[in-house]
Amino acid sequence: MDIQVASNFERYLFELAGRDPALLHAWMAAFERSGTLRIPPERFARVTRDLLSAAVSEDETLATIRDVQARHGYLLDPHSAVGFCAAQRSPGAEEIPTICMATAHPAKFGAAIRRATGADPELPPALAGLERLPARVSRLPAQAERVKAHLLGALHLAAEPDAGSAIAGPLPAALGKR
Repeated sequence: MDIQVASNFERYLFELAGRDPALLHAWMAAFERSGTLRIPPERFARVTRDLLSAAVSEDETLATIRDVQARHGYLLDPHSAVGFCAAQRSPGAEEIPTICMATAHPAKFGAAIRRATGADPELPPALAGLERLPARVSRLPAQAERVKAHLLGALHLAAEPDAGSAIAGPLPAALGKR
């Protein structure tokens, strides 16, 4: 599961930097420039205590989705299945209670769920009717001010009482500024 530079990784680095924002900024700037993150050895010792890693193949991910659904009646998304599988094989997994928190809805990964279970995942009620709604497309030039003006105009329309929108109401102050 390649998610590039995750925000929770930067939060971990903030803790590793002793909550020093200047040090974190220096690390992130160097990482952006070089693609390499160099942590001083005295701090890196904590990383080896705090973190474990594992590789989980696509076949293992799909098997985990099937197994968890069969054993627990819960349909994992692929990202959560990777974490669950890795946690199950971590050292001490038999003795140490582990909590795995799902990170996404399975419906976001329909093709993978279909491959794992043979069935399409059920859409959440809030999304179930979206496919029947008309698509609205606005083509805009790649210019920040034009995009901002378009979005603010659309928000103002949605805030009008007769626009028939569920979003009707006053705009947050920051959005109303032009």
